[in-house]
Amino acid sequence: MLIYSHRFKIIQNYFQYEELMKKYSSIDILELYCFIKKCHTMFSPRFHGTTFNVIYGTSEAQLKEGVHSHLITSLDHFDIISSDWKEIVCTYSSSDFESVTIKKTLLILPLKNGEKGAAVYLDTRPEPCDHLCDALKLLLTIPNPEIRFNALSVILPSFNFTDNNLSMALHKAIMDQCSQLLATFHAPTNSKAPVSGAFVDLVTCAYRMRFDDQSAENIEKTTQEFALDITRYLLKAWCVAIARGAQASTTSKAPIYYSRLVTNMVETISIAANTLCISWDDLLSMARKFAENGEITGITSTAERVGTTAADVINQGFSEIQPYDRTNLPTLLNCVIIALSGLIVGMYPQDLDAFAAKAVEFTRAVINHASLDEPKQKLNEARQAFLTELLRFLDGERYDPNFQFVYCIWNLRNDDDLLNSQ
Repeated sequence: MLIYSHRFKIIQNYFQYEELMKKYSSIDILELYCFIKKCHTMFSPRFHGTTFNVIYGTSEAQLKEGVHSHLITSLDHFDIISSDWKEIVCTYSSSDFESVTIKKTLLILPLKNGEKGAAVYLDTRPEPCDHLCDALKLLLTIPNPEIRFNALSVILPSFNFTDNNLSMALHKAIMDQCSQLLATFHAPTNSKAPVSGAFVDLVTCAYRMRFDDQSAENIEKTTQEFALDITRYLLKAWCVAIARGAQASTTSKAPIYYSRLVTNMVETISIAANTLCISWDDLLSMARKFAENGEITGITSTAERVGTTAADVINQGFSEIQPYDRTNLPTLLNCVIIALSGLIVGMYPQDLDAFAAKAVEFTRAVINHASLDEPKQKLNEARQAFLTELLRFLDGERYDPNFQFVYCIWNLRNDDDLLNSQ
């Protein structure tokens, strides 16, 4: 990011300082110009999904009416919602603005393509406008780079296939299943990069630990079944988290936090369970009772039963086709669920890059029967860094439905083998 920011400043200053013409060739300038034309603006990711109370208007005169509205930020736009939450009054894109002016509690955002003097006025009185100003700070986004698949050249060639063309076919099949997983759990999509290369790398690494050469040649069956196993593993993780949250609620000073958390977890479980044709009706009933009176007995045992059902199917598959490396498979399955959770809540795919790169290095060390100490340590550090970034991304939104994706996966940093847990 620093490199691109530096180049951006260079091309801005180029037309102001003649000496730069001597320093950079015309080819360099053309390249930088093309780069900057592809760039877009966005609002600060730190405040993505945050709600602000504002007085909104298209002129200072309108602000005198003092009618409060709600402003909700997104990465590339914000919505103004009526005070009664019944309608979206208007939506503005980050590309509509190029500057922000502050007058005490008032923010003025001139419209680039509007009539002269046209602007959006946002007053946060009686609160200061510092946080809203930070949230609407315009940042430069880097153009979508070509998707990189590190596992394609490092991990897939380790399969000793009878047909050399199978590696590319397997890569394509894994990509398709990754896209389906993201769609199943309603992860945000990008038309220019429909699937994260880093996520494909992580799933490929886990797949490599699951299947040997002979089994992997049955590409369609193994990739489809493995995607279902990932869904089953997520279901198991969420059921374990429900039991943990229900138990924690009995000693918590904020039981409403766990009540909402469990309700949100059950919604995600419903998506997974419906995909897997696993009954979750009893869990829904017990979750309602838990929300009403805090009774944990029923929900704990029911969640354990649903989770065990999912784990049993995975273990049955292990009996039919032995994993290539049963010892290290849980580590990479945990990594896949962590990455999937990050993508579901809208973290940038680029945030996964370092995490996935260390998973590829670790998997390569396993395949080559090399020492695992250093690759495992680096993977653990990258995983913890990603989890910390996920927590930071959602911190302050602990009652938001998405916070379940921090709570449910936090313990996966410990390499727990959920398939052997109760």
